[in-house]
Amino acid sequence: MQVCAKFGISFRQHSLSFVGYHMSSLCCCCGSKGGSLEESVRLSAADDDVVASGELSPTLYAAMWCRSSGSFEFSKAIGQVGLRQQKSFCWLTRRRSASASGLDYADSSGGSPPGSSWWRWLAGSQPQLVVASVTVCSVPIHERHHLLRALELSTSNPLLLPILTVDLPRDDRLIVVREWCAAGSLRDVIHGVSPESLVHSKYDRVGSPLSESKCASIGRALIDGLLVLRPLGARACLHVHCGNIFLRGERPLLAEWEQGLLGLPSHLAEFANDLARTLEPAAAALALCLYEMACGFELDGIPAVFPPSCPRAVRDTLDEMLRTPARKEKRPPRTLEEVLELPLFAHAEVIGGARGAAREPLSEVALEHVRHLSSARGDPI
Repeated sequence: MQVCAKFGISFRQHSLSFVGYHMSSLCCCCGSKGGSLEESVRLSAADDDVVASGELSPTLYAAMWCRSSGSFEFSKAIGQVGLRQQKSFCWLTRRRSASASGLDYADSSGGSPPGSSWWRWLAGSQPQLVVASVTVCSVPIHERHHLLRALELSTSNPLLLPILTVDLPRDDRLIVVREWCAAGSLRDVIHGVSPESLVHSKYDRVGSPLSESKCASIGRALIDGLLVLRPLGARACLHVHCGNIFLRGERPLLAEWEQGLLGLPSHLAEFANDLARTLEPAAAALALCLYEMACGFELDGIPAVFPPSCPRAVRDTLDEMLRTPARKEKRPPRTLEEVLELPLFAHAEVIGGARGAAREPLSEVALEHVRHLSSARGDPI
């Protein structure tokens, strides 16, 4: 018998009927309020991947985690919307008043301590649609302190998509809850598809290249974002690609980069290794994004092949970025600062002001909660 201590539920590996029986009662055993049979059936129908061994699939696991957390309500599975097979996405809603959550920090003078407005938004009384990802992975204990680092950075920098909470309810499940961007990823925009569409149908053809001005302005913003991530190391930057860049208005926001901090591999690693003499890893990630924006598909090898639709200025920029230095050129790999001086980016429109106004920092109360959450002992919000 396999025991899920986090939720207090047991599953017999050899009996799917036993799994189904306990699915009907997961609502009452994971939260203070009992759930209906209809809700359990809905969760089962939304996630029909409970394998014959009795192991919960990631989506149903997310639903159970929501009931355990008491802060989020499972809404709908989104399906396989990304290219990573070990990750599942679903929509959650959050409805919780600040006072009921114990997050009403107004002091006796009527004011509020710094950073409390972020918590007030997070704990607002209206339902908020957010997206949760469940990654099947193993995060080493010595890497888990990066969870706190990721939360603090994402909620304090306007170039990153905010992370609302992170949890490791068991050793092989990483749950990350983020804000939802209705426009979807930059790759969705390039292909003109809904972010809810399944990956096997929405990326099965060449997308529509962006204009030269959009490539320049978005690329310029990506440089700023990568400059924020670069101090965290190459492995964080190599998770920046068009599928992990989300648009809010015209501003691109970087997401999923924390996976690199936690030791999860990136498919860009081989590409960056090929360009090790030419570009630093952060600049290599930028080149890959710029190529996809200008051509409508991912770069699949060096030397790059450019379709006629690629804007000339973008092609010249990529030619310069991807040019392998001659052996007699003893220059180090090109950095983001050097790429920023290229004409395409030097004269590009800066989206939303210079680097945007930084978000309010988390209050000390919120930071203490995040420290507890990011430790191996922490519970979900």
